Amino acid sequence: MKTLTLTLTRRKRRTGLLAVFRALLARLELERRIQRDTARLEAMSDHELRDIGLRRGDIRDALVHGRD
Repeated sequence: MKTLTLTLTRRKRRTGLLAVFRALLARLELERRIQRDTARLEAMSDHELRDIGLRRGDIRDALVHGRD
């Protein structure tokens, strides 16, 4: 019975670390996407931004939180 408990504990620890690693990778990918899209939108003219319903000061907020 002790071996079973030890195996389950190690497996849970590995699974927990894997979940943390995956969450970290997902967060890094999200930040990379936000940076890329921010650069693309900031390269647009004010007129183009207005056409899609954005103001220059709202770019990052719109990418992080979305728009109404």
